[in-house]
Amino acid sequence: MKSLQQLFVEFSIDAATEDEVVTWACRIISSNSELANDKLVIEIAALKPGISDDRSEIAGLFKKLLFTKFPNFKFQASENINFAKAVLKKNCEEFLNGNANAGKLRQLVFQIEIAFDFPRWLGDLYNNLDGVEDFAMTESESFLTKETKEVCASL
Repeated sequence: MKSLQQLFVEFSIDAATEDEVVTWACRIISSNSELANDKLVIEIAALKPGISDDRSEIAGLFKKLLFTKFPNFKFQASENINFAKAVLKKNCEEFLNGNANAGKLRQLVFQIEIAFDFPRWLGDLYNNLDGVEDFAMTESESFLTKETKEVCASL
């Protein structure tokens, strides 16, 4: 099961959904971990994403939980950067294998740029994605494929 910090990073860069956060909270409760009886975990587990609760409510509770348990949490910590790099690598591989389009990769790269203040490890990926059609695949954009391979190899 993903750690609270890992899931928070993934959620913050739109790589994890509201459903994943609620499912995580439900699993925490059923696992009898030290977080199982936490009021915030129980509140998150009770939410019904996509029905009556919006992303901002889940995000607010999730962020409150994170900072309650880890008051010194730093987004720029190496562990959190590694979580984001792992997500990026997975998405780059999906794009290179033809299982994801440029729009999905662009959105992730954009969120990483915001969350991690334009990290160097993104290479020139965002600029290469700029102007490419959302549904473009690797075979139609060789310059993007080249940059994606380079970034993926460096992660």
